[in-house]
Amino acid sequence: MVLIKACQNEINYADLYTAVGIIFAKTKGIKVFVRGESLFFPDEKNSFFKKLKKKIFFRFLNLLVGRYLAIGTNNKLFYLENKIPDKKIFLCNYAVNNDFFYRKYCESKNKIAVLKSKMNLDPNRPIILYASKFIKRKYPIDLLHAYQSIKWESNSKPYLLFIGTGETLESVKKNALSDSVLFLGFKNQTELPDFFAMSDILVLPSEHENWGLIVNEAMNAECAIVISDHVGCGPDLVRHGENGYIYPARNIKKLAEYLQILIENPTLCEKMKIKSGEIISHWGLKESVEGLRRACKSFQK
Repeated sequence: MVLIKACQNEINYADLYTAVGIIFAKTKGIKVFVRGESLFFPDEKNSFFKKLKKKIFFRFLNLLVGRYLAIGTNNKLFYLENKIPDKKIFLCNYAVNNDFFYRKYCESKNKIAVLKSKMNLDPNRPIILYASKFIKRKYPIDLLHAYQSIKWESNSKPYLLFIGTGETLESVKKNALSDSVLFLGFKNQTELPDFFAMSDILVLPSEHENWGLIVNEAMNAECAIVISDHVGCGPDLVRHGENGYIYPARNIKKLAEYLQILIENPTLCEKMKIKSGEIISHWGLKESVEGLRRACKSFQK
């Protein structure tokens, strides 16, 4: 019998109900597994005392926890940095239902011309997509500024589609003075595959994004991916130069450079799109469940 506690960061482990649950499980001989999203961002500068506090916290937590289920490379490094033994960490990757998204993509792929026609989009122009919340740390404004900084060739100028709502939406809109930039509002999960299918590139320009499941979803629709180095899924899902690019967070010039490379080299972009589909096909719920099974079986050795 296994107790699994999901949480976003280590402070959640310390709430009263969780602590009581973990201690109760331990006294009853129930194995406790921890699965969270914590990671160290590239420019994160914790004070000596903050780092020490984390290590002391994990030292005590480790006495009660049987296994840690890492959602990806960055999450595993976080545990290792906090002195969790490697033998107690098992990859239980952060995944979406690949079968669902790929099936929906295949359905949408067959009607791309119709979808573009309904939106009055030129079928020959490529599409860059942002599909996430409009909140400060995701910096959709960086994507807009990067797009605007590029001197596009008239025959290759892409559309920039923004999907989502949030506190920064109006400020981004005010800066978008082009009929090539479209704001489509909120779209639910069943609608997104249509937009993934139409798009060539998905961009997630976040500063401090623990994972970024929208990347998983878009890769199932064979989108090339451009993300900042503050997006947690980067080391596992984005192979720089193979299925997309990873740029330094908030570096608008570098983001623009990668967008221009992809748009002006359609053959390269197409290869990257196909590569995204290949990579994500091995990062699904099946692999996540297998990671959990390995963690359970490890107690039998």
